Amino acid sequence: MMSRQYLPIAILLLFLGYMPSFVLAQPALLEDRWRSLETPHFVIYSQVSAGRTERFARNLETWRRAAAYIISDSEDLPGAAVENRVFLFKNLESFQVFALANEVAFFYPTPRRNFMAVVFDDEQSLVQARHHYIHFLIRNFTDLRIPRWYEEGLSGYLSNLQVNRKRVELKPYSQQAFEVATIASREVSLEDLFFDEQALGSPRLIQLANHKSETFLHFLLHAHEEDGFSDRRTQLERYIELLLAGRSQRFAFDQAFDGTTAQLDTEFARYLGESSRGQGELDIADLVGAGVGADYRAEAVDFFVLANVLGELAINSGKFKLAESFFAEAIDRGAALPRSYSGLADALRMQEGIDVSDKTLTNYYRRAISLAPENPVSFLDYGEYLETVLGDCGLVLSPALRASTQDEIEYQFHKAIELAPDSAEANLAMAQLYLLAGNDYQEGLVYQVKALELLPADTFIMEQTVKYKIESKEFKEAQRLINELSQPLHFWQEFAWVTDLRRQLTHKQKGIEYNACEHGV
Repeated sequence: MMSRQYLPIAILLLFLGYMPSFVLAQPALLEDRWRSLETPHFVIYSQVSAGRTERFARNLETWRRAAAYIISDSEDLPGAAVENRVFLFKNLESFQVFALANEVAFFYPTPRRNFMAVVFDDEQSLVQARHHYIHFLIRNFTDLRIPRWYEEGLSGYLSNLQVNRKRVELKPYSQQAFEVATIASREVSLEDLFFDEQALGSPRLIQLANHKSETFLHFLLHAHEEDGFSDRRTQLERYIELLLAGRSQRFAFDQAFDGTTAQLDTEFARYLGESSRGQGELDIADLVGAGVGADYRAEAVDFFVLANVLGELAINSGKFKLAESFFAEAIDRGAALPRSYSGLADALRMQEGIDVSDKTLTNYYRRAISLAPENPVSFLDYGEYLETVLGDCGLVLSPALRASTQDEIEYQFHKAIELAPDSAEANLAMAQLYLLAGNDYQEGLVYQVKALELLPADTFIMEQTVKYKIESKEFKEAQRLINELSQPLHFWQEFAWVTDLRRQLTHKQKGIEYNACEHGV
């Protein structure tokens, strides 16, 4: 069910004797001294000292509170339905063991838990991690009808909040940042930014649009603090109100702002050229010191716990060989943690170019269940593996084997939902069960609705919501959600699974039965 998240990164040429550097790094990571602590919104695993970890935790909670306060208009936001797991690396070298490319931070949301990785004492890394976490907050706790530019602008704006002792401040823009914004403003007009996402037809244009979104929002919120510029905060508020009331973007803009997009572009360009690039005033005085005095205590991490959490991070980073090494090391040293076994099975089956028998994988999954029959995750892991067996176009299953496999999936998912009725992943799994051949999708609606309530913007849950809308012939709503999923925030090309949803919708509208093996991307 969650396999599309794990994209193949590279072909591992182990048969040639090549050992990837990230696998060689595994012993050093496990032998290092790690610490952990839990705050109201984060579970942190850290390579740095206890004092630095505790200070990082206090600052992260204070920043999150300030960001939530601004997002929700003077109110805090509730905790997420999933754990936010944060990995604080001591340097870029350690972080890059898990990185996909040249990134310096990442945030991967899943229906089980979120994974954030950041490099200690690296401002760019922290800003990037916070930026993506803000997207998670906005999309799960506000309204998905807010426009693309505003979500991106707000994510960039809030990621630049800084916690300095007992103050939350905005980091001033550099001259270079405004010069880049000037280039972006020339190449991406407000007319395109507001009304024509199709104009953002390349990775470069999307990057420029994102930069303009951030600096333009800063202009709307803070330009009035300098002489010669209008206060447009009320206009921005009215614009968002109209959008949330269901009005079109064009109507909302025309009713809220006192000029055309061209006129606003001209004023914005003047601001970029004349601004003193001040810090920007924040009206969050009652938040001063929030979280600063929290008594967090970092404790040493047990080896087996560390091997498992690093294995989980590796799997969600697409580093399956690395994940295998972490889980196998835990087992070799006598670990009795169930995720060591199901994690090893996951890591093995997700690797390309290796042949692992179904019997071997099944034994690992069942071993995990036997170690902790009260743990819903073990049942989910096994059931999700069996789903991939049913969906494998290269396997020819007899009708009897297909039926027995589907029965086993049903058993595993029912056990998971019994143990964790409020789990987003367990509800998603149950809803998926009723989309399988021979089942009545309407029986799964209650689970799909609950999963969506728990994580309204999770892409796995939204993807399955589209499938339910297609089954119920709510074609207009299915199309709206597909368009939402294809919205270009940080990526140019549409994901294959989104294109596949479009094909499923088209087939259903034409009354043609959809076969994923024949018609899928």
